[in-house]
Amino acid sequence: MKKYYLPLICLFLLACTPMALAQFPGAAPSVKGKVSGRLLDAETGAAIPYATVILFAKQASPPKGAPASAPAADSLAAASPWKQVNGALSDEAGSFTIKDIAIGEYKVEIAFLGYDKKTLSFQTTGAKPDYDLGSVQLAVTAQLLEGVTVTGQKEVIEHHVDKLVFNAENDPSLAGGDATDVLRKTPMLAVDLDGNLSLRGNSNVRLLINGKPSTLFSGSVADALRSIPADEIKKVEVITVPTAKYDGEGSGGIVNIITKRKGMEGMKGTLNLNAGLRALGGGGSLTMGRGRFGLNGNLFGNYGLTRRSGNDLYRETWGENPQQLFQRGEGESRFDFLSGKIGAYYDFNAYTSVNSAVSLRNFSNTTTSLSNSRRFNTGSDTPFELISRNSFMDMSNTSFDWTNDFRRTYEGSEREIALAFQLSGNLSNTLNRFSEQGARTLANNNTNDSDNLEYTYQADYTEPFGKWGKLEIGAKAVVRRLTSDFAAFVGPGISEGLEIDPTQSDAFAYDQDVIGGYSSLNAKLNKKWSLITGLRYEHTRIGFDFRDRDLTADNAYGSFLPSAIASYTFTPMTSLKASYTRRIQRPNLYFLNPYIRQNSTLFISQGNPKLAPEITDQLELALNTMVKKNVVNLSLFYRSTQDVIESFQSLQRIEQDTVTLSSFLNVGTNQAFGANVFTNIKFTKWVSLFLSADASTYNVSSASLGLSNKGLVAGGNAGLNFNFGKGWKANTFTFYRSAQPTLQGRQPSYMFMNMGISKDILKEKGNIGLSAANPFSEFIEFRSEVRGENFYQSSAFRNQQRDIRLSFRYNFGDMKFRPQNRNTRIRNDDQKSGGSQGGEGN
Repeated sequence: MKKYYLPLICLFLLACTPMALAQFPGAAPSVKGKVSGRLLDAETGAAIPYATVILFAKQASPPKGAPASAPAADSLAAASPWKQVNGALSDEAGSFTIKDIAIGEYKVEIAFLGYDKKTLSFQTTGAKPDYDLGSVQLAVTAQLLEGVTVTGQKEVIEHHVDKLVFNAENDPSLAGGDATDVLRKTPMLAVDLDGNLSLRGNSNVRLLINGKPSTLFSGSVADALRSIPADEIKKVEVITVPTAKYDGEGSGGIVNIITKRKGMEGMKGTLNLNAGLRALGGGGSLTMGRGRFGLNGNLFGNYGLTRRSGNDLYRETWGENPQQLFQRGEGESRFDFLSGKIGAYYDFNAYTSVNSAVSLRNFSNTTTSLSNSRRFNTGSDTPFELISRNSFMDMSNTSFDWTNDFRRTYEGSEREIALAFQLSGNLSNTLNRFSEQGARTLANNNTNDSDNLEYTYQADYTEPFGKWGKLEIGAKAVVRRLTSDFAAFVGPGISEGLEIDPTQSDAFAYDQDVIGGYSSLNAKLNKKWSLITGLRYEHTRIGFDFRDRDLTADNAYGSFLPSAIASYTFTPMTSLKASYTRRIQRPNLYFLNPYIRQNSTLFISQGNPKLAPEITDQLELALNTMVKKNVVNLSLFYRSTQDVIESFQSLQRIEQDTVTLSSFLNVGTNQAFGANVFTNIKFTKWVSLFLSADASTYNVSSASLGLSNKGLVAGGNAGLNFNFGKGWKANTFTFYRSAQPTLQGRQPSYMFMNMGISKDILKEKGNIGLSAANPFSEFIEFRSEVRGENFYQSSAFRNQQRDIRLSFRYNFGDMKFRPQNRNTRIRNDDQKSGGSQGGEGN
């Protein structure tokens, strides 16, 4: 443990330096104070973020007998005894503070779209220069303006200073869908057919659920996302510049999926049913609260309907025996899932609470395919080999998360102590089976049973420092234990006489321990400038071994991960932000597991346990503003990544056959320049448009392999939201992502479309909706290319994407919500997630 002391001491000294400097401020004027408060929805008790708070000071009356000045002819304000002197926006918790106000008599005007304006008066004195307005409740506007009823509802898209928020619960077209549908509609995010998630063109994204990691994402992210019902997702947070308090993982940024849950008094439940061309599903949730104790739970299930697919592949090899391979196949697949969760909390008092929750998910994926291949000697018109191949894949995955959190806050202060523990597990069983007939007859059955356990211990402390800022410090330990037992059975027959192949069979164990600490200082330098600086240190130890092979490894390394964000506020609605951050991206089990995934004799894939982590440095400049009450965000960024992890394909000679081996390598470095623009435009009270577009360069090079490639990656999404009144809502959505360059070629471009309409029924307790995905094309085609030293390969994959879905939701019970922050503090942001486990040739 001595090796950890020096880095942690450095963190402590870093934290103390700005604290010490803060003890010597410049000369201050006479006694000044502050006014603070918290804004809440009068009906639900929920916090109201980003409301406008304007401070007015009462002007002194002229002395008796003094001549009164005439009021200005063009302004009645000149005659008013009140003068605007300052203002602020409430934060995400609804809290606001206006500092440096002189002793005197004041009033505040509070305004937010969809709520009645509220005015409160107060007075400060020399004995009590600070004034706390306490909890200020705002009533939802309910008046007719030009025949339109204005109601208080969050926008579908919100842009905050540190993140972008997509309020999925307000999008009717997502009813009955899954997390993949939600993320595809989130600005700056892209999810391709294989489930690969990218943020502004960078696939190194860390996924969290309610602010914490889950082993659900340790394998196939595509399957994991499909197992999370859209009806259970409240919102998605996109964080492009994580501060030091976040784990170092996720060089491209962090995506936090927030599920529906609140503090409550009473009982409330929801029932959901949906039926479409892809799946039939349903579920429900129930929450109960009484006094200081509360329970919540949910259960969702989905029965997948058969979806068809097709693929074409061409491979050309050259050298001693140049050949050409043509392959065409068709397949069918099904996907089922069942997920449930139960949680409880207890408030000992207004400042101390505990929270515990257990979630369990199970999903299965079954795929069958039939393909035919022809091989030619280059220059010949007659194939020397004809093969017919039947393939079958069956995968079952069970994951669980048990989280426990303790929080202690203090009256009248932002001081907070938080302790957390989490146990996560992921148990997966996979069977790949194929048989070939024609020029040769053989069969291959390969299995893989993998377990992934993860233990997380975390402690965080927040200490405010007067009016100018706060310090956050914390420590964390993550213990990961991964095992994989894989075997292959081969033989010349179709199903009998199979024997184990020792070259493709073994047991693999992988250990990873990450111990870290951080210090982050949030300072308000003056009315215009604010600064967040921090440093995180993580020490990583990894080791792996095999049961049958003489191959082991034990390695350790440390990583210093600094971050800094400087923000300048021009007006309450316009700010400029410059940031720097360093992130680390460790490969997860999907990238590391050497289990050989084989569904033909010509194509195999496996992980690489010797992968090193990626290290990324990023600079970003972002402008947030409003143009005629429309949000506009523009950002420019530069990103440099070392030890880039990419899929790498090569040719191997196995028993006189030319086989394409797909694995993962640290291929080299990547330099990227990019820009992103986002806007949300309200044309009328009925119609709004959101638009997000990004473009970045991709310049990857490998000195060891002597390869390089570059290109431009561009994409975006746009949609229209309609609110017709009387419970009628509709929207349309389109997404596009251009081809992604890789060291050996390019990944496919793709586009999705979606539209939907819904109606509130049963006195607004129910809702029925109809949505259509890709209604104008039943199949979507994805084309990719790969070039190697002695081969070229192109493929086209067609997948059935059209879907028409009918959904129904019913809410019952009565409950008063109380805003409570019950999200766990655990955020394991450090692992690179894998996409779908498919993608090899059939």
